[in-house]
Amino acid sequence: MMPRLTNLFRRGSRAAAPVLGLAALTLVIGAGVIAQPASAGVTPGCQWQTLNLINGWRSDQSQYNSGDPSYCVSSGTVYLSGSMSQPVNGSTEFAVLPQEAWPTRPLYLDTYTFNGANGTIRIEPDGVMFAYNGAASSYTSLAGISFLQADAATPLILDNGWQSSQGAYGTGDPSFSYSYGTVYLSGSLFHSTSDWGPFAVLPQGARPADAMTIKVYSYFGAAGTLFIYPDGEMWAEGGSTAQFTSLAGISFPSAAVNAQQLTPLNSWTPPQTYAATAPSWYVSNGVVHLFGSLYTTGTSPEFAVLPQALWPTHTLYLIANYDNAPTAYLQINPDGTMYAFGLPPGHSAGDVFEIDGIAYHGGS
Repeated sequence: MMPRLTNLFRRGSRAAAPVLGLAALTLVIGAGVIAQPASAGVTPGCQWQTLNLINGWRSDQSQYNSGDPSYCVSSGTVYLSGSMSQPVNGSTEFAVLPQEAWPTRPLYLDTYTFNGANGTIRIEPDGVMFAYNGAASSYTSLAGISFLQADAATPLILDNGWQSSQGAYGTGDPSFSYSYGTVYLSGSLFHSTSDWGPFAVLPQGARPADAMTIKVYSYFGAAGTLFIYPDGEMWAEGGSTAQFTSLAGISFPSAAVNAQQLTPLNSWTPPQTYAATAPSWYVSNGVVHLFGSLYTTGTSPEFAVLPQALWPTHTLYLIANYDNAPTAYLQINPDGTMYAFGLPPGHSAGDVFEIDGIAYHGGS
């Protein structure tokens, strides 16, 4: 059986919108090994190009100011941005990337859809892109999605019966890269039984300073959770992670980075039940990385404001984690205000909202 989540939290060093209402209503990858301090601002490193939508899909920029579906390519990494919907249900294929942005493997990526439901973006090696699951036709966000064009550089050594899914799906062996203080994962894995432990251990230089809790795509689009600890252990649980877990598009800052903390607002605070990282940010190659956790005893969803240099161009909707609630998400407005949504009714003050693994490219 799976290990208890409470035990996992203790062993670490810390543990819709569009919805009309409040506030007007999920990789970056390289191959180097150099850590750099956080930048004071974001300088976009690539030129955004508009995606040509097909099969009745249309941009939702005019309705939600969340950007036209776009892509850019920089240093072997493809970044996506924008939002879309499909008013009349039809094909889930919404666009085809140009050859310069094709991945080498099929990719399965989690994304935000209407009302915070987890959706799926699938991208084939010929650039064909699909959006489905959740409420994808009502609204799909491409914000914060990025992927390596090639596999990450170093294979992970799998343990405890975990195996690569490359043979079954062609989605790549589990691997990692480390560049400018950021760790990037790729590939996929599965487990043949219902009793397992951590699937791999990252080497010293590629470990986070504090425990990371990141939503991931698992079999048939079920929302799984990836736990990464300061000792390098990585666990995949929840959803259908035993059948298939995608590591594509996952990134997080290593312990070496000089991250900057955000100031919590409106009764939001780092949890006191275990040593916690306050919500923080780090910039690497024009990409803003977010991580940390917090909880609230109040009712306001606004929990922080980003420094002006980090403000996005559009409103961003990004999948987050709230004690494994399936619809938790983060909204970032162009004025830098940050909101936590999708908290379940009757949540307790000890429940933790986590923004680990969230990143967006400058100009998004």
